[in-house]
Amino acid sequence: MADPCLSPDAPSAIAPRRVLHWFRRDLRLADNPALEAIGQRGDSLLAVYIHAPEEEAPWQPGAASRWWLHHSLAALRDRLARQGICLLFFHGETGPILSRLCAQLGIDTLSWNRRYEPRLWQRDQLLAEALSAQGLALEAWDDGVLCPPGQLLNQQGRPYRVYGPFMRRLRLLTDSAPLPLGPPLPPRLRPLPLDQALAPGCSLEQLGLLDAQPWHEKLHDHWQPGEGAAWARLEGFLQAPIDHYAEDRDRPDRAGTSRLSPHLHFGEISPQRVLGNVQPLLAGEGGGRPGQSAERLYNQLGWREFARHLLWHFPDSDLQSLDGRFDALWQEDAEWLRRWQDGRTGIALVDAGMAELWQSGWMHNRVRMVAGSLLTKNLGIPWQAGARWFWDTLVDADLANNSLGWQWIAGCGADAAPYFRVFNPQLQAKKFDPQGRYQARWLGSDPLPEPIIDLASSRTQALARYQGMRQSNPA
Repeated sequence: MADPCLSPDAPSAIAPRRVLHWFRRDLRLADNPALEAIGQRGDSLLAVYIHAPEEEAPWQPGAASRWWLHHSLAALRDRLARQGICLLFFHGETGPILSRLCAQLGIDTLSWNRRYEPRLWQRDQLLAEALSAQGLALEAWDDGVLCPPGQLLNQQGRPYRVYGPFMRRLRLLTDSAPLPLGPPLPPRLRPLPLDQALAPGCSLEQLGLLDAQPWHEKLHDHWQPGEGAAWARLEGFLQAPIDHYAEDRDRPDRAGTSRLSPHLHFGEISPQRVLGNVQPLLAGEGGGRPGQSAERLYNQLGWREFARHLLWHFPDSDLQSLDGRFDALWQEDAEWLRRWQDGRTGIALVDAGMAELWQSGWMHNRVRMVAGSLLTKNLGIPWQAGARWFWDTLVDADLANNSLGWQWIAGCGADAAPYFRVFNPQLQAKKFDPQGRYQARWLGSDPLPEPIIDLASSRTQALARYQGMRQSNPA
């Protein structure tokens, strides 16, 4: 894909600029490459956020992620206000809003951090062409990734489709460059004086990110969005849970994961900052167990990068299976899908996971795999139906991760789980929730409904379907 604009030049000695920064998935001040350049030059800054969900179709932000976005924007607005910087909000078509704002306010430079979802990348390319013709200087920065998608190719010059070789190449790249360590400091920014009459905008509440029915209030019990909360989450994780992360990350009955995924998705913290703070453990400074845990965390960041790499090179993989041979395996079943969504399958670990998702906007990764396997293999429902549900209900709903994860579970993606791997929820519960604490927490004492399906016979039927498809459609 062509780059929508050239990478910015190094800060020059010319007079300070009048800069409008367009916030997207970079909702932080510190470690923000665009803001760091603006601060170093002493430019005058005005900030804008534009809510344009139609431009993200067919993946407009889901309800749970909109809740997070609302509160993350509120936190960002307050942090900017402490430096006298105004954050404007608009709801509508991005191009005309940016064009009008820059013309009315005498903006000479428009700045943003890149997004890599293929449809948004193409949108940004068109925007860049139109705004350049308006005489604006454009600055686009790489952000939110350890390596920009499209830069790592195999020896044949083709995209990696297997995680292992991709991760080894990424590891060589990140190990060769120092990464930031310690708490980040925001840049000093100069406000651009604003005549509010020229840029009325709207309030954060008028963006309509929160549903009228306040179902989302329960999410406050589990999360605090914002840059400050992201750093506090990382610090807390590094002080204790990381020591046992290698063993505990698969245990839904323990608080063993970092829970940084929504903070990373919204750009409240950078992956460089996370990795930089675990690199000393990778080097062995913390002993054997912390080093193993740091490796596992590094691998999770690697999967995140791999997902972006795949979506970049295979831009339809958010909707279509990478291995299309298996598409005929699945059939929609509205009743079974609804029971799965509602956590009424009668299978304890799956129903507990779906209850956790509904109540907290998150689900433990081990349980995500088990619930996804039941849907796609035992129930034979298309992975896209599960992806749509997760997209609407997860606070960390991320297009690349969601697509990669579901195709991995269903056995139709790059580096996919073998088609014959069908998770047995009962065995998984015995191994990873041996005392049943996770299930008890989310299911309470109410009796389970009758199981939606027999696990043993549905597994046999799933394996027969997959094997038959492989034999009739060899790779």
